[in-house]
Amino acid sequence: MDTISPAYKKNNGTTQAMNKSSTRTHLLTCRKALSPQQRAAKSKAIHTRITSLPVWDTARTLLLYLPVNGEVDTWALFDWAQEKGCRIVLPCCRKNEPGCMDFFTVMNKEELIPGMYNIPEPDRDQCALMEDPDPEVVILPGVGFDRQGYRLGYGGGYYDRFLARHPMPSALIVGLGFSCQIMDVLPHDPWDKKVDVVVTEKEMIWIEKKVSAPYTVRSVQKRRCR
Repeated sequence: MDTISPAYKKNNGTTQAMNKSSTRTHLLTCRKALSPQQRAAKSKAIHTRITSLPVWDTARTLLLYLPVNGEVDTWALFDWAQEKGCRIVLPCCRKNEPGCMDFFTVMNKEELIPGMYNIPEPDRDQCALMEDPDPEVVILPGVGFDRQGYRLGYGGGYYDRFLARHPMPSALIVGLGFSCQIMDVLPHDPWDKKVDVVVTEKEMIWIEKKVSAPYTVRSVQKRRCR
């Protein structure tokens, strides 16, 4: 398992920024080293784990990301949730407002267009704006995660700002990553938000005891969204 040096635990602002940058570079290199076939197989295993969660018995809205740059592939989850009748909410970066996103309900893939960083995003002219998203399940991407639930992104602060403005205390917040993206400890700041569970192709890492029991994996045969 990858571990992080004791220096990364320092809380000096400059040191934290340097540590986040170097850690980010390391984790992106590890993810990039995966072949397309490996990413596809690992993404499929992650999809199986996610869709085995009993939260889907009552979930009606899913806040999702769509993958770029070798992230865990979520297109199968998009299709699966759509088939189950879940409302799908996707992010859209604001132009000329770095670090800020809006979220829109997407009915089908035809409502998606290439967005910032070449990420598929909702067409603002076709999709309904969700000013205060209230999903039961939130799926977050990440460059890396640690076993305390901290997430390392690309450095733009998009999801950190969103989670600060919309805490969504009743939602199950799920971080997706390959096992090579998991570290024992990540550098983090006081404003960084934890996820409730990290899902990889090998394991589910539950962070908060209060959510671990109700969301324990169960048989996939009875799953539904509404």
